[in-house]
Amino acid sequence: VYSYYYTVEADSFSVSVSSFYLSDSYVNTYVSSNYDYNYYIYEDNDPAGSGSGNKEGTAISSNRDTTEGVTIDYAIKFVYSSEIVWFNTSYSNSRSAFYVEEYKIDIQEENIQIIWSTTKSDVDSLTVYEGTVLKVDGDTTSPSSWVKSTTVGVHYVTLIFEAVTYGSIIYSFNYEIVLEVFEINIESFHLSELYVSTYVTASENGNYQVYENNTAVGSEGTLQSIGTSIQTDRNTTADTFINYAIKFWNTESDVIWFNTTYSNVEGDFFVIE
Repeated sequence: VYSYYYTVEADSFSVSVSSFYLSDSYVNTYVSSNYDYNYYIYEDNDPAGSGSGNKEGTAISSNRDTTEGVTIDYAIKFVYSSEIVWFNTSYSNSRSAFYVEEYKIDIQEENIQIIWSTTKSDVDSLTVYEGTVLKVDGDTTSPSSWVKSTTVGVHYVTLIFEAVTYGSIIYSFNYEIVLEVFEINIESFHLSELYVSTYVTASENGNYQVYENNTAVGSEGTLQSIGTSIQTDRNTTADTFINYAIKFWNTESDVIWFNTTYSNVEGDFFVIE
């Protein structure tokens, strides 16, 4: 009798906003996701468009409200099955000659970059706060950038465009850092006359160690996310019952165990490849 188990969990719906671009006439957002989805645009809680997107990447564009002196709460609701993710920001139009002609949010792997221009580029500046922490202190040239947070959760960013004698214009947006779950997939487990063979894929690289009856077998091995073949000698002693396990771990010390058993019946009977 041989037995083993593994667990497969569905990923939660998530959306990555890789860029947000505000021009004179349009509001543009580029997003990717782990599932195809429908989206709904809102300006000041009023519907302003809708459509569908695919997980590889979708450019979403809507008309910009160009009314002078207004501040627009801009939001996109992403829907997959019964799961919903929101992207929220705002933009405004000054009554004066000073206004933001365009700005672009570029959320990269390690940094966040703001590409911007205003009507008073010779005297303006940009200050950025993430929460209450100052990230950019009065930059006078574009682009402006800072290191993205690694803390899991939603991070709120405030952009303050300022010009001497013209005052300031404030924009805001948020981004989310999601906990990446360490996952192991047992693609195959093979018991032959002489060997125990396991083939696994993983969500990230790491290491592994094989155990038989709670005793380490061989040395630690390197886990490759794209696929790793693990092979050890089979214990062929007659009438034995072996608890076989593989411990996997990543650089953050997250640990996953694969556990199974095999046995050898007294006599010459073996499971042969």
